[in-house]
Amino acid sequence: MAIIILMVCAASACAANDQQKLSIISWNVWFDDSSGEDRYPLILDELKSQKTDVVLLQEVTPAFLHALRLHPVSKNYFITLTDESMAYQNIVLTRQRPQNKKVLALNSQMQRKALLVQLQLPNQDELLAVVNVHLESSLDAQRLRQQQLSQILLTVKNEPNLIMGGDFNFGNGSEEEAVISRSLQELAKGSRYISTPTYDVEKNPWADQTKYWFESSRRLDRIYYRFMTEVKFSYSLIGQLPSPITKKHLSDHFGVKADIVIPLRNSSAHREMKFITNAITAL
Repeated sequence: MAIIILMVCAASACAANDQQKLSIISWNVWFDDSSGEDRYPLILDELKSQKTDVVLLQEVTPAFLHALRLHPVSKNYFITLTDESMAYQNIVLTRQRPQNKKVLALNSQMQRKALLVQLQLPNQDELLAVVNVHLESSLDAQRLRQQQLSQILLTVKNEPNLIMGGDFNFGNGSEEEAVISRSLQELAKGSRYISTPTYDVEKNPWADQTKYWFESSRRLDRIYYRFMTEVKFSYSLIGQLPSPITKKHLSDHFGVKADIVIPLRNSSAHREMKFITNAITAL
């Protein structure tokens, strides 16, 4: 019996290591290149300090992309683009080389596209699909955003492991939120940030400058997920405070960050525990 207890304890310790920790940031960096001369380097400094595995950026202009390629943070990532011919685009930064890439042209009056990459989950014969979205911006485009969501969700319906992040351009309690919540779960759910605006026209002067007429503060930036196994996670915001250098915020949006712990279903600990269970049953 003592031997079995030792085997169980060893397998439990091993199981603690047989999990993948995945960190992800989504941030609309704002396409204003004029203010970007000061903002872009600071955003890139912030991304370098965060050391996340995956970064989803929206409203990336050629000027921002040029600054990114010159910045030391670029050495840490593979850069996947949507379309360099666009005035601004979504891009995905990943520490792992993507297995596949797909650009989905959305039904849009603003030429919006979704960018999908697939990453290999370690110790598993499975892929993780990561989707970077920037839905239609207009306040009265609720129906169009619902169509865009339906189009994206149809494209990824067969992806068992999925993360979808970006600037969704809808707030809490919207019809668009109801559409996506039928298929995916949101990482902010249960956190203290579930009601915190990421586009804050009261606290962020850049947001107050770029808002639509009568637009209020809303939680536009989100990260949704679906996994074959139950995951644990933490959630936070970045860029909420002005830079101590410029005394201004880094973008008109705050970024969102999630740290996710994914159990590895085909791990050595899983096989060890199965062996121990069979051994105990045989006694």
